Amino acid sequence: MAVDITALLAERRIAHLDRRVRGRPFTFAPVGLMIHHTASPRTSGALASLNVVRLGRAGLPGPLSQLLIGREGTIVATTDGYANHAGTGLSSVLRRVIDDQAPAGRARFVGSQVGNRHFIGIEIENDGVGEPYSAATLTAATRASGAICLGLGWNPLTRVIGHKEWTSRKIDPTFDMFDFRSRVADEIRQPRRTYRPGERILDPDDPAAIGIDVWLVQVRLTQAHEAMPDLVSSPGPADGIYGDRTARSVASWQAFLGIAADGLWGPQTQAATDAYDRR
Repeated sequence: MAVDITALLAERRIAHLDRRVRGRPFTFAPVGLMIHHTASPRTSGALASLNVVRLGRAGLPGPLSQLLIGREGTIVATTDGYANHAGTGLSSVLRRVIDDQAPAGRARFVGSQVGNRHFIGIEIENDGVGEPYSAATLTAATRASGAICLGLGWNPLTRVIGHKEWTSRKIDPTFDMFDFRSRVADEIRQPRRTYRPGERILDPDDPAAIGIDVWLVQVRLTQAHEAMPDLVSSPGPADGIYGDRTARSVASWQAFLGIAADGLWGPQTQAATDAYDRR
């Protein structure tokens, strides 16, 4: 499968450059996200590794990750498919990711499990030998990771790992991964409880507007759109994320119901929907 990286970023209004190339011709079924650094010299430029990440290098064909973060915080999408970034690592780490268990820290062994098919990779421009990470770079990496976790329904506390946690061959990234995962979790404010539709007000400007209630709203809107395509717009894929497209669909549904078309799904919209469905 492929993951539409640019769509995940766009859904959260994250500015990025689209420099995608075709992924490697292998099965790609990601279950987690892996963070790397490029090891490029600190004076080599903001996006010094872009061509290498997109096209590869001698002995290792590209692409080499799905995203690249520049030294000044620029986010570049490089592929939607399989990329040669993870190499081999520990099968026990993969099992922990799949089972939503927190990573156990720095890997103690090399491992023989191929990871490229299982992980989306983010490369961050950094020399890996003492270069500080700028605030802009860390913010960009945090926001991009949050967008991916939100879009794919992943818990960042269990599904985001560093290359150094995958295999003892690697030291990247050189920042603390426990701190980084906490940053991502704070960024997206993952909800701590499950809501029923109408129990809270869903707003596209609220990063916490994700969950099963959003998914159920999207399913109902899809049904309305299919029955009345000229009156109710499509909410897009039922992904559990209350983005702008879903809000526009809600507004069109609200107009059809004869209530305020503000694009926010809350108790009033749910009550009007329930009344309509009981007719």
